[in-house]
Amino acid sequence: MNIRDWVVMVVVLGLAAGGAGAAEFVWWEGESTRETNFPSRSAFTPSRGEAKLLSAGGWLTNDGDRRPNEDEAYARYTVRVEESGTYHFWVRKFWKHGPFRYRFGDGAWQKVGKDIALADSVTLRKYVEANWVSLGTVDLERGDHAFEVRLLAGAGESKVAGFDCFVLSKAPFNPRGPLKPGERTGLADSG
Repeated sequence: MNIRDWVVMVVVLGLAAGGAGAAEFVWWEGESTRETNFPSRSAFTPSRGEAKLLSAGGWLTNDGDRRPNEDEAYARYTVRVEESGTYHFWVRKFWKHGPFRYRFGDGAWQKVGKDIALADSVTLRKYVEANWVSLGTVDLERGDHAFEVRLLAGAGESKVAGFDCFVLSKAPFNPRGPLKPGERTGLADSG
């Protein structure tokens, strides 16, 4: 095999690996719920200019304090996983606001408090930011999974929260604002 054949083989293998990696994630939007009691609008509903900073132009938000006898704020989703395995799990949310718990199916609830590390930051407006947060790894089988988040706010506590999107990724995930794994901004000059 000559050097030209080696170069062609490396390029082909690189393209194949790049294409396979791009398909090894599951992405869903925070506002695309199956069921929720979050309001359709809140003080944090994005303006047209802010919407371009969010994945798909929106997010699921809540504001105010939880009233006595008010149910926990919740959102339910159906998540389709095409391949069984261990996934890195991330959420893009409103800064450290909205401590919550989540679970897949009937699994154990996992709590996410305010003591979280923020992986990046995109400012929508003064005091309103979207940040990626790692939720560790999860093992999931191929198929549809019920996924639920519930805010941890007790009566009289703030229920301010925002969920832009979630991602399950086979490969380690590198947060880049609203971009999906392997997605490009399209802002680079040609060449």
